[in-house]
Formats: sequence, C-alpha cells, structure tokens
Amino acid sequence: MNPSDKIYSSLESLATACAAIRASGQTLVLTSGCFDILHQDHGRYVYAASLLGHLIVGINSDAFVRRLKGPNRPHRPEDDRAYTMACFEAASGVTVFDDDLELIEAVTPHIYVVSGTSHVLIEDDPLRLALIERLGIKVTQIASNNTTSTTAILGKL
Repeated sequence: MNPSDKIYSSLESLATACAAIRASGQTLVLTSGCFDILHQDHGRYVYAASLLGHLIVGINSDAFVRRLKGPNRPHRPEDDRAYTMACFEAASGVTVFDDDLELIEAVTPHIYVVSGTSHVLIEDDPLRLALIERLGIKVTQIASNNTTSTTAILGKL
C-alpha cells in the first residue's frame, strides 16, 4: 500500500473510516505523539501498539509540538512526520491533529495506548481522562526501553 493512502487528511474522513473498522468487528487502537526524529523506541512502541489491533497513529501538529516542547520544535514538519509514520507497516492509518479530545472522539478506539515517557501523562489530563472514561475506552500503557529519545539525539548533534 502506498503510504499516502494511509494518511487521513481530516478528522471527519478518519471518523468515517474508524466507524467502518468498528462495524467490521475489528479492535481499533489509537496512539499519538510528536514522532519528530524517529528512533528505535518509536519503532518498538508503534509495533507493540499494533499487536493490540487496527492501529491509528495521531501525529501532533507543528503548533501542538511547539506548545508542548518549545519554539524550536519540531525539527521536521507535520506532513513529513505523518508520511514517515505511514511507511511503518504497523500503522494502519495516520492523521495530523491539533486537539487530543477531537482526535479521541473521531477515532473512538477500543484501546488508547499511552507511553510511559509522554510529556503529558494521562492521569495529569482530567479532560482527556474524563472523555476516555465516558466513551468506555480501555487505556493501555506501553513501557519504553528508554534506550534513546529525540531530545538525546538532538543533544548529540
């Protein structure tokens, strides 16, 4: 499959596709992140999440990343990061988003996968946690090996 065919250009088109996946009886899984400078831990994380079901990966928009990590990030634009993630066989679908709550509502996954190394922990985000609970979504945390990070890679450069 052409990676571009796995990228949803709007949350509306993503929501339609996800409704069809749910209707077919498949388990729908959602995770998200910046995925700025891809490294081994990203690959392990995305692969492990894909073992849980049909994986949708949300890519934080450039504006979202700047709010989260500062004005000098991301180093790669959102379209580049989305296309690169779509090249992963483990990712069934990819979209760029600016609002966690809108992404979660559009996908309404069975399982929401979070990383233990995320800058914003789910337990520290009461609005996201309340939405997940209201929609009956199971939260699964995938531990990181912490062998590397984008920040560490950038520090070496």
